Amino acid sequence: MADPETAPLLDACESTDEQNGRDGNAISAQKQRSSEVVDELVEHWQKFSTLYIISMFALIIDISFGMMITPMSRLLELGVCRNFYAIHDPSVIQPGGDVLEQLCKIAPVQSKLAEINGILGMLGALPGLLFSIPYGIMADTYGRKVISAVSIVGLSLGMIWFYLVLIFYEVFPIEAVYAFPVFFIIGGGGPIISALIQAMIADVTPVELRGRVYMLMAITPIAGFSIGPLVGAKVMDLYGPSWAFLWSIPPRFFSLILLYFIPETGDFGDSETGNASSIPNGQPDSTKSFMGAKIQKLVDHARHDVWPIIRKTPVMLGMVSLVVNNFGTPIVGVLIQYFAAKFHWSYSSIAYVITYQSIVQIVMLLTFLPLADFLLRKRYATPELANLALSKISIFFLVAGCIALGLVQQASGAFFAIIIYVAGVGYAPSLRSFMTSLVPRDDTALLFALIGVFDSFGSLAGAPILAWAFSTGINIGGIATGLPFFVAGLIFGLSGITIWLIRPPIKLQDTVDGSEEEESEAE
Repeated sequence: MADPETAPLLDACESTDEQNGRDGNAISAQKQRSSEVVDELVEHWQKFSTLYIISMFALIIDISFGMMITPMSRLLELGVCRNFYAIHDPSVIQPGGDVLEQLCKIAPVQSKLAEINGILGMLGALPGLLFSIPYGIMADTYGRKVISAVSIVGLSLGMIWFYLVLIFYEVFPIEAVYAFPVFFIIGGGGPIISALIQAMIADVTPVELRGRVYMLMAITPIAGFSIGPLVGAKVMDLYGPSWAFLWSIPPRFFSLILLYFIPETGDFGDSETGNASSIPNGQPDSTKSFMGAKIQKLVDHARHDVWPIIRKTPVMLGMVSLVVNNFGTPIVGVLIQYFAAKFHWSYSSIAYVITYQSIVQIVMLLTFLPLADFLLRKRYATPELANLALSKISIFFLVAGCIALGLVQQASGAFFAIIIYVAGVGYAPSLRSFMTSLVPRDDTALLFALIGVFDSFGSLAGAPILAWAFSTGINIGGIATGLPFFVAGLIFGLSGITIWLIRPPIKLQDTVDGSEEEESEAE
């Protein structure tokens, strides 16, 4: 029997031992959980590391080109402004060729600037339209990384030419900037880079996650263009537009380093896919024969596969709608000059407008669109019909936003109008998603290729149309300054008419209660 005086001490020792045991078990369990978390993170990184590197590569590219927006706009405006005052009032031209930015906001300068921007927009879209298919074949043949690197180099050379023409204005006439898209022949320009990034993402993403990944990746360029313009504007305030432009070059070189660490995602080992390794080394004739076979296969593919797709009435109407819609796509570029011409804002201040629009767009993509999609899917029997309904709703916001932008007389009103306009951001993605339901799954890639070609036609025509409208509106003055937005609103309205003419196939028309709302077939 224990001594009563020592019993409490024994109990205390036993209690301490039990506590130590529990603490030891807790520490052991915590270490085990930590180890499991580390293992999960390692496994996650091994599975998705390539996707993260691709995302970082895309983000840096977008930041780099976003940094150029304000300095390039200011340099081009300065070139036009300098030419104007060289004739009308040379005294305002400072040593070194500078002109106060506020003196460049007059109608003749802004009208000429709008014309130049329209021509540049049209010429810049040409290489992507003409060379998308050849470079697509080369990417399938020699690898996506190689063609991506070539495209970045070509884009950079074009921008450097643009910069040199405007800096050495005593050597080059300002019209020499029109030659900058010639360099886009090297790599095909921005559309090629975008397409290759999308292809690399598809290569490394499991099928069940692709929808979510593509939605998140849609935010990447928007995020890049929310960061880049602010950085460019800050550097421009400190060191001027020339240095701000030059600062955009190093991120592009860093993106090439990241590109080196991205594994080649395509399977080029199979001769069916057209690997370069299947071409005998040192045999140019074999290479030409191989490329000729690829082109012939493409022609046969177009003859036997393309026509069955575009002959379907809903698909054709969707294509036409996207073409008309892309006539209004350059409106974002017009918005930059609109703030300069109408409200006399400096380009450093306009950078905040670009960032504001990007942030609103991100918020819409993460909140408004998912909510609208959720509510519409409860209303309609199939996701395809919900997507079509979302595109019909979105077009109203695009039209209303354009009209509001054209009517506003204060910058504060323009910020509110931007919210209305950006609320229609779901139009094109939802329409594309609906159109995928109209073709066999094996033809989805071909459908998107066709959409890309039609998109290019729309952008090609839209830039000069909106530039003409802006130049005319500036010369008239007053509320007519908003003419490009009224024209864009009309274009979006025409696009909406084609959308409302689409009658989906019968198989998609069952409502939630099983009844049929419409009757038509995709022919």
